[in-house]
Amino acid sequence: MAHRASAVPQQRLLTLRRYVYLTERFNRVALNAQFLERTATGEELYNDDLQKFLFQDAHYVTHAKPRSTTGEPDLVGELDGEDPIVLDSKLYNGSVAYVAKGVRQVFEYAHDYGKNVAYLVVFNRTPERTLVVKSDGPTESWPPYFELPGVRVYVVVVRALPPATTASKMGPLKTAALTRGDVQKALDED
Repeated sequence: MAHRASAVPQQRLLTLRRYVYLTERFNRVALNAQFLERTATGEELYNDDLQKFLFQDAHYVTHAKPRSTTGEPDLVGELDGEDPIVLDSKLYNGSVAYVAKGVRQVFEYAHDYGKNVAYLVVFNRTPERTLVVKSDGPTESWPPYFELPGVRVYVVVVRALPPATTASKMGPLKTAALTRGDVQKALDED
């Protein structure tokens, strides 16, 4: 499915890139400390941080967990404006299948709101695996994305867990890959 360049404003992608940079570079230690105090609602903690950033940086007035036909997306905003956003997030703790289900969820929410673009923000909280997204787009494109029926789903990965050591002392790189097959399996499940 082809999407016009104007379908996804570059400003939105720049905003999400700034969020990733700000979180990884400056905020992940503090967010991790808060997470450890409230692990039962940890995903909500990260959603709140993202919602605050979207308001401060891009002036998005978003709504958390509004009801839709298929569920409650984490964030929706500016749906009637020129630059609407449908967004969901997941904590990655080692389950690629869980992230793939997140792709499916945000895909469904985009359909609920009649949008052809949606975003899944994945907060990687595993120290042993780097999450790699093997997307439908060119390998150098950021963020990676999946072309699903009527919706392009961008997957934005944030390294949310502070490093335990420096890069020079880390062992071999271990990755886990979210693939088209994982997403298709999630789409095919009832």
